[in-house]
Amino acid sequence: MPLFATSLSLSARPNVEGALGYLGYAGQDLHAEMVARLEKAVAKCASFAPKGTFAVFEDGRGLERVLVGEDVARHVEGAKAVALLAVTLGHESERVIRRETALSAADGMLVDAMASSMAEAAVEALHAEVAAWARGRGLRAGGRFSPGYGDMPLSVQPALLDALDAARRLGVSVTDAFMLTPAKSVTAVVGLFDPEYAPQTQLSAQDCETCTMAGVCLLKQQGRTCHGSRSE
Repeated sequence: MPLFATSLSLSARPNVEGALGYLGYAGQDLHAEMVARLEKAVAKCASFAPKGTFAVFEDGRGLERVLVGEDVARHVEGAKAVALLAVTLGHESERVIRRETALSAADGMLVDAMASSMAEAAVEALHAEVAAWARGRGLRAGGRFSPGYGDMPLSVQPALLDALDAARRLGVSVTDAFMLTPAKSVTAVVGLFDPEYAPQTQLSAQDCETCTMAGVCLLKQQGRTCHGSRSE
């Protein structure tokens, strides 16, 4: 059982720069038509209602089926507690993306990218809530680590969602291929540490080279990593 669990609505908006990163743009000039289409894509996301939930567990106890792999073990090494979190843009995001893709493959792709950037903003907002909860108890929240990164397999998703009661709290489930539904959903693990604790081992750029997500990592496309540093 968790020490604490809560669900909340999240304030998050699409991020055009982030969406362009998902689309593979790298600082190119945008012509007026593309700017207009991007603005329309942002407007299409207005009906999405980001929600999140997080739960805190003492020392990661009871999370053996979630904290699988050496990389996530290093990520939470020395933690006083471990927080699991999940966010979703809800089933409305699925409906809108399907509709826009049916009308125009290009515009559907833009809305999909905007939704991805909005989901990232939502998980950052929830991470901030976790950090605030931790500060109130004299702890410091570490970075996020998600299934599929490093050697943490996607197959932990069902156990992670179960630990969060995410089906009931958020309406988030997982397919037989361990993909989240709705697709614009994110799960993650966060270690909560004593403020003075300095981890002896950190994930680094070398870990990105061997990560199972290396070929499709959206964070890498934006020049970021799941361990908080900039990628090369």
